[in-house]
Amino acid sequence: MDDALCLFAAFAVTYLAFASFALVQKRHWQAVTGTHDCALGGKELLKVGGIVCLAAGCAIVVWREGADYGPLLWVTQLIVAACGVVATLSLRPRLLKPLAIIPARV
Repeated sequence: MDDALCLFAAFAVTYLAFASFALVQKRHWQAVTGTHDCALGGKELLKVGGIVCLAAGCAIVVWREGADYGPLLWVTQLIVAACGVVATLSLRPRLLKPLAIIPARV
């Protein structure tokens, strides 16, 4: 159970990373929030948050699976998380609205 929880946490932060990177783009920001564009400070916050989330996802997987299998699993996880963000933005972009609350206020 502990393995599954760690892998789910790693996937969740990787998904948040790609969602943050997507929200930096004007088109995706408009689809999610309905407003014109995110402020410059909010974009920087999203970028830094995305980088931190990517690093956290990698660290969790490498810590849990080891240096031999962890990086391979992390790369696979990157692909799946990116496809998940693409699917979310295509089908239900408003699901990412909670992620846009903090950058919108900056």
